[in-house]
Amino acid sequence: MIESQRHSFHLVDPSPWPISGSLGALATTVGEIGGIWPPKGIWVLDPREIPFLNTLILLSSGAAVTWAHHAILAGKQKRAVYALVATVLLALVFTGFQGMEYYEAPFTLSDSIYGSTFFLATGFHGFHVIIEALTGIAAKKISCKSELLAAQQTTP
Repeated sequence: MIESQRHSFHLVDPSPWPISGSLGALATTVGEIGGIWPPKGIWVLDPREIPFLNTLILLSSGAAVTWAHHAILAGKQKRAVYALVATVLLALVFTGFQGMEYYEAPFTLSDSIYGSTFFLATGFHGFHVIIEALTGIAAKKISCKSELLAAQQTTP
């Protein structure tokens, strides 16, 4: 049995289910698509255009939320607010580009396994980004409110 790989920043132990589920999904689709990805007849989006730009935006968003986390731990509220604003703005830009990507996609959800896989995976990911943006907005409001309360407490 594998010894626990738990660190102070892990909330749960590593799980074999994500890789098991991915391999199971691959095994069930091989017969349907004939072992060719993307399936013949599907014109795919160029990965060097919007997908690459969205990857850069998400990496920047991750850096911004990490900046916010470290600023909060260091007690630097103003920097934390700036970082949260940057995170939310990047999430909104990502969501806009993802909407544009959906609109311009040359395939639909019902075209093939490729279309359904693409829209399912990117849809869940887009939903995650929207939730992150809403969480960032809530955190910013809480941070601003705590700054206001602190200022009111120090004012005679």
